Amino acid sequence: MLEKSTCTSSLYTSIYRQVEPEFDMSREVATLGLSLFVVGLGLGPMILGPLSEVSDQTIVPIILLDNP
Repeated sequence: MLEKSTCTSSLYTSIYRQVEPEFDMSREVATLGLSLFVVGLGLGPMILGPLSEVSDQTIVPIILLDNP
């Protein structure tokens, strides 16, 4: 799964030059998507790990698999 995340973040950065004029945005706004992706990648296990220990062991995987 880590390989997919790395590929996803690198693919996103390759289209900055195309996205900026298309949607009339600055580089900072275009970088916001990658920044939030990396924050979610880091905070996700910190939140969902303890949550699966406290709650029923089947709730967290069902929530994760339910979202596309």
